[in-house]
Amino acid sequence: MAPLALQGRNLETAKQQLQAVIADMGGKISHNSNTYLSATFSSAVFGFTDDLECRIDVAAGVVQVRSASRLGYYDMGVNRRRVETLRHGFEAALRQ
Repeated sequence: MAPLALQGRNLETAKQQLQAVIADMGGKISHNSNTYLSATFSSAVFGFTDDLECRIDVAAGVVQVRSASRLGYYDMGVNRRRVETLRHGFEAALRQ
């Protein structure tokens, strides 16, 4: 999947907006450093844990995103939808 575009955001604004969108999605931030965020999500049915990672690259103007299940081989598209939801929320935050 393509990275998220910063669209003129500075590092702090991007981090704050990512954190807010992740929290709205039900994620829990597990690591927060200067240009990196990681969060965990629990699946609704079985409570499996999925990981989401965001690396903010201000120089390139993007946020690299990775979402993956800890267990299993096929996630039925859950992680792809999670990244798309993050993308939509991040873009919506810019319009506010």
